[in-house]
Amino acid sequence: MLVVIAAMAHAAARYSITVEPAEHGSVASDVAQAAAGTTVSLTVTPDDGYELATLAVEERVTTGSLDDDEAWEPARAPRRAAIVTTDAGGGVYTFVMPDVGVKVHATFIHVPLEVVCLYNEMGTAIATPGRARPGETVTLSAPDCPGYTFDRFVVMCGDTEVVVNGNSFVMPDGEVTVETIYLPRNYHVVIEASGLGEITTESNVVPVGSTVVLTIVPVSGYTVKEVTVEEVQVVDGTLDDDNDAWEPARAPARAPAGIEVTCHDWSTYSFVMPPYHVRVLTSFAAGPVTAVDSVPVDPVQNDAPCYNIHGQRVGSDYRGIVIQGGTKRLRLLRHP
Repeated sequence: MLVVIAAMAHAAARYSITVEPAEHGSVASDVAQAAAGTTVSLTVTPDDGYELATLAVEERVTTGSLDDDEAWEPARAPRRAAIVTTDAGGGVYTFVMPDVGVKVHATFIHVPLEVVCLYNEMGTAIATPGRARPGETVTLSAPDCPGYTFDRFVVMCGDTEVVVNGNSFVMPDGEVTVETIYLPRNYHVVIEASGLGEITTESNVVPVGSTVVLTIVPVSGYTVKEVTVEEVQVVDGTLDDDNDAWEPARAPARAPAGIEVTCHDWSTYSFVMPPYHVRVLTSFAAGPVTAVDSVPVDPVQNDAPCYNIHGQRVGSDYRGIVIQGGTKRLRLLRHP
């Protein structure tokens, strides 16, 4: 009789393990009941795109018997500290069963998503953090770019544009790309007047990177000797109010030779607008522009170098009056 009673008591000393349902994942126990001191294994399986946030094993407060196989205790508050779980790897966690029933509760959160900042030679955005969970706030910053003004960020999640408030946005349920938009600043072209010729351009306020075309017409008896474009010193204030990006007064920081001027024909020159204000200086030389006794037509090219009437070397695609081998010739446009 004593042996039977002892066996029944031993069999009754098993405690239940209740796993509560969770969103975005599941937890499974290897046993439904366990004796005190037994190691219990829990397998955690997050849904796609999610990961485990918290896993808690707590004593269960009881008010009566669940079934006939449980060793029951009267209702009470938890009497011990939280039950420690150990990460066994591979999504498996373990704990040592206490001498009371327990409940298992897990929470899952979305894995962090990538914030991809697209390269821009003017300036690539910086995202903080670089990976974020849906609902988290991402802050953006854009570097300065000489000659350009930052305009806005464009954040896309697939084909959907994400709302950006100032310099931040709320991470959606998917990876995003961030593009920086810059607008070219306007700079002044100051024409230095000369009594030996007329110098004009379409506009004196030009966006950086644009091609500035100069038309230079010397007075009779003179030709263009040299065209120089150099940085102009800026004084406090403005030259006009044509949307100019102004800078404080300073001395020129770049050598005039740094701005290349291209000669297209005897009266047309051009240069690419740099990210600062410039002035155009033109020098003239005495000499007729078209003092030509005869103009032979020579459609045949040879290897001798060619020069225009200003003494500047030109290529084989140049059309107009050229000097080749000491002789002035007229190159005409060929028709197919």
